[in-house]
Amino acid sequence: MKYCQRCDYPHSGHLLSLKAFSHSAQACIKCGCSEFLPTSKHWRAANLATTTSGPARDDPAVLQSVAVEMLRFLIFLAALVGIGYLAYWSLLGPTHKPPDALGGQAAYSACVQFVTDSLDTPATAVFPSRFGSDTQILDLRPVYHVASYVDAQNKFGATIRTRFTCVVSWSAQQGRWSLVDLKTSPWNELR
Repeated sequence: MKYCQRCDYPHSGHLLSLKAFSHSAQACIKCGCSEFLPTSKHWRAANLATTTSGPARDDPAVLQSVAVEMLRFLIFLAALVGIGYLAYWSLLGPTHKPPDALGGQAAYSACVQFVTDSLDTPATAVFPSRFGSDTQILDLRPVYHVASYVDAQNKFGATIRTRFTCVVSWSAQQGRWSLVDLKTSPWNELR
């Protein structure tokens, strides 16, 4: 492999032939320079001072090409960050989708949050699956009725099962769920 003395571009046999100008001349395909450095990496490391300074590095054309490459890289990086930002907000950011798109699953999640906030020890709350037989969701868009239960510890550390009925409403203007009604009762009481 040969390295261009001016732009340090590696050439592995892909050199532009200048046979029209000279029968044996070859040129760098990036900058057109016809001077090349040896292929030995050891030699390049030992002679680093001659390859990183001097007239080839002080050439305005080389400096301009380096500046253009840096500008291209910064533009690419800015575009990549912008695309990542848009992807985050479109996929993971706050959602203001109507309940038609979210359905009962979002209503159930909203009720779970409202019930958790009303518990004495919310960190101990365990809810059944939304798809379980003990969970019922009535869809009366934009109002949803959710009936289920929660297992949570009371103030004394005993785990108690509590039945709840939650009514939530979707507010499109605010982009969030509002609690309409929340009723809780011990599991052993009659329905």
